[in-house]
Amino acid sequence: MNTNLLFIISSLKKGGPVNQLYELLSTYPFLTHPAITVLSLSPLDIPNSRSYDFLSLGHKVVSLQFDGYNFYKIATRIKQYIRENNIDNVISQGIRADISLALLSPENKTRYFTILHNYIGPDYRFTYKKYIALIMTFLHTIALKRLKIIAVSESVSEFILKKYNLRSIVIRNGVTTRENHSKNTLTNCIKLVYVGIIDKRKRVHELISCFSRLKHENLTLDIIGSGEIQNQAIKNDNVLFLGFRNDVHSILPNYNIFVSFSLYEGLPMAALEALSMQIPCILSDIPPHREIISLSANFGCIYDINDNHSFEKAIEYCLSIEPSALKIDYDKLLSSAVMASAYYALIDNH
Repeated sequence: MNTNLLFIISSLKKGGPVNQLYELLSTYPFLTHPAITVLSLSPLDIPNSRSYDFLSLGHKVVSLQFDGYNFYKIATRIKQYIRENNIDNVISQGIRADISLALLSPENKTRYFTILHNYIGPDYRFTYKKYIALIMTFLHTIALKRLKIIAVSESVSEFILKKYNLRSIVIRNGVTTRENHSKNTLTNCIKLVYVGIIDKRKRVHELISCFSRLKHENLTLDIIGSGEIQNQAIKNDNVLFLGFRNDVHSILPNYNIFVSFSLYEGLPMAALEALSMQIPCILSDIPPHREIISLSANFGCIYDINDNHSFEKAIEYCLSIEPSALKIDYDKLLSSAVMASAYYALIDNH
């Protein structure tokens, strides 16, 4: 494929969608593709920006230097960039990028794709006020009708088809496999970890409550992330808040099990990052989590947070999983190589 590719994203601030884009563009064949540009709508010098990570891959990184919601202005700037740089394929993600791109009429041979990470509607209702969420959902849905949608999971694809009659192509998120040589095996302590945003949608309060009902002194739970809960005192000596960390990849191998009780996900990058290091997962009973666990029994198990007795069994099950078996299944099903090959084939064949 000898085409000019433009990836548009709202910002390059570290987070699930940005991490997914980095995994995609850091993996062959995208890594060696000669004409890739990453266009951030927001400035590149924001806190926790990954702009230098993308630059280190050898890809071009540019910014519109615009944080607002003037979609016409954004669309005009995007159209100008497409024309001046002879772009063949545009792949957007995020509501600002999607709406702006959808305002454009196709430029001759240029094709427009979008990567959909979330449950539009429910996700917006958790993040924004009711009427703002309704407007965002309406506008995003209209925009998606004009783009070729790539859903990051079967769950997201089925949701938008049933709810909004939007058809999509499914390419699951993936993360580069990493050998885990520092597994926590030299101690009797069983270490659980949650990584991500801390808010009501992620149900971290419920996670801590369930953990606190366990009667084992050799269990610990670390919470890595930032959000509203971190300043609240939790009366459990075995629960530790580490706050936002830039070194998650280096400390994650020290844990035995990853846990998430989230209400809504697309296909969670944090869980995939844990699996990529041969760390099994205990996940809440929602469609994207069930999708992950259904791929392989070696990926972990689903936990019903209303069942007070199953958490301990879930921990025991995850501890019985053989890391080498987990790695074999992960490489075949959820690695960044699998994801990148599917994206490249899709773009090449359209």
